[in-house]
Amino acid sequence: MNATTVVSTDLLTPLGAYLRLRESGVAAFLLESVEHGRLGRHSFIGAGSRLVGFAEAADLGAAAVGYLGYEHAATLEPSVSLPAAGRELPKSGFVVADTLVRFDHGLGMAEVLCGDPGRV
Repeated sequence: MNATTVVSTDLLTPLGAYLRLRESGVAAFLLESVEHGRLGRHSFIGAGSRLVGFAEAADLGAAAVGYLGYEHAATLEPSVSLPAAGRELPKSGFVVADTLVRFDHGLGMAEVLCGDPGRV
């Protein structure tokens, strides 16, 4: 199990962490949980320098966040029909997180799960 580093959230918000981290990588993400229109328990923020497809992300054994496009869903579930024409987009895309931060709004703390805490 990897050791985590707890960082103070007195002056740090999920949006502030995202704005700092997005400058350091190729891609960044901010995932907020919302329950009944209110901020939920956790927020996840990360950034990375590698973008990979679904097959590579599944084999990494590392934190990767991304999307599976509608076309990919059709390969998993043949009953999903695809539109005749549309923009050509990748079927999937994932950013491998060099830095990953979990905010726990219930406890008022944030943990750097991987990466350099000084970048947050």
